[in-house]
Amino acid sequence: MTSNATKSHAYRHPYPGLTALNLATSAAYTRCVTSGGHVDSGDTVTRTFPGGERTLPVCARCGCPYQFPRVTWNGVAR
Repeated sequence: MTSNATKSHAYRHPYPGLTALNLATSAAYTRCVTSGGHVDSGDTVTRTFPGGERTLPVCARCGCPYQFPRVTWNGVAR
């Protein structure tokens, strides 16, 4: 068996960027939104986006930042 044949049968996760932490964070964010929305904790985080850096508030309930800018398909923030 060649190395290519071996690699083609190797297990590949359908979404390799999704880790257990990513999935848990996404679930917490979704639960928070569906149970009434985010509650400002007074904390902020700075994130880099295609249009530059933004400071985002952190939710007191789920611990996730929110109020992300909307980004179009070409990476330009609206």
